[in-house]
Amino acid sequence: MTYNCVVPQAARWRALVTLVLCCSPTALRAAGTGRDGNYLVNRVGADRVVAPASLNAALAALHARIPSFSRQTGFACSQCHYHFLQLTPFGRQFKLNGYTLTALQTVGQPGDTVRGGSLKLSPIPPLAAMIVVSDTRTAKPQPDAQNNTAQFPQEFSVFLAGQLTPNVGAFTQLTYAAADASTAIDNVDIRYAAHTTFANRDLLFGLTLHNNPTVQDVWNTTPAWSFPFMSSEVAPSPMASTLIDGALAQQVVGFGAYSLFSDVLYTEFTAYRSAPQGGTAPLDSTAVNTTRSIIPYWRAALQHVGESTYLMVGTYGLAARLYPAGVTGPTNRYVDVAADAQIERESQHVGRDRRAHVQCLAERSTRVAVRCLQQVQRSEHGVRRDGGSARGGQQHVVSVHVDGFLSQS
Repeated sequence: MTYNCVVPQAARWRALVTLVLCCSPTALRAAGTGRDGNYLVNRVGADRVVAPASLNAALAALHARIPSFSRQTGFACSQCHYHFLQLTPFGRQFKLNGYTLTALQTVGQPGDTVRGGSLKLSPIPPLAAMIVVSDTRTAKPQPDAQNNTAQFPQEFSVFLAGQLTPNVGAFTQLTYAAADASTAIDNVDIRYAAHTTFANRDLLFGLTLHNNPTVQDVWNTTPAWSFPFMSSEVAPSPMASTLIDGALAQQVVGFGAYSLFSDVLYTEFTAYRSAPQGGTAPLDSTAVNTTRSIIPYWRAALQHVGESTYLMVGTYGLAARLYPAGVTGPTNRYVDVAADAQIERESQHVGRDRRAHVQCLAERSTRVAVRCLQQVQRSEHGVRRDGGSARGGQQHVVSVHVDGFLSQS
């Protein structure tokens, strides 16, 4: 059971406690053996690893388990995560390789040797759960509202996440939210991943099917995974924001292709189409914010992996035309473009690693109705500023996000 607490200053005395339940006797025994990373490497059969040679070599340095992913790989959560939701270089490789790395003895068809076996099933279900309990107290009470609001739970999620086949894996989340008193599909990311050689260099390529723009990303500089990683449902939040920053979450389905060349150049292209939960199907005059056709999304990044320093610089964005109401008539146009960077430095002292994330996201939109607002979120780790301006039917929104983290043991 892992506890994480985030207390930003924007809503003082706001406490979020995340309980990630990991009930795996096998994992607990392995974690308590005190054996080094070589033991863990030996547990991973070569026929069950979808990874480049550089990733296989990195397994020897593992030392410290997400519940279902942890049970699948035999590694501690800290191998893939620095802190809550922040991926290490190994964690990024694990995700890009389709969540398929496994140390489990899979169940296959006897005598099936075609391409290493066409059937490989996990001996245990890839299940995990998370509960979020919150207490929110703002510096100034909201008008005609009680301060110091407790939610138990704020959210409760069940995850089905892990390897499905040797080349296919998934991260799926079903969440109960107290704000709506309802249960619905949350983030979903299903992947196919494989490797080939191009110009004598390793080329990782894959396909992704997901329902939230940037949830497929592996860096903490995109909206789905950036700071603040989790916040109160009742505290005031910025009203000036970009389309890509959560407005399409669980309202679209995206199918994309990505590649990582020589562990340096990452590229991705994804197309999105409206797929809202609930409502009328097919979409009709009662629908809101429906895509006119597809929404193209692009992502490019350069990364450098050094002995103690990791650096990434990149860009991403999308262009969308949405019907504000119904499926005909005038549309709102959005163009979101972002530049981002991420740096990580490992210290020789355990628990003193440093990480910094920078994101500058700008949006230009032509809308049927516009609003101009600005709000700043500050915390002990960073600052996020969201602002907007409008002239005629056009609106401009700029979001600048800078945060830094120092790991402490």
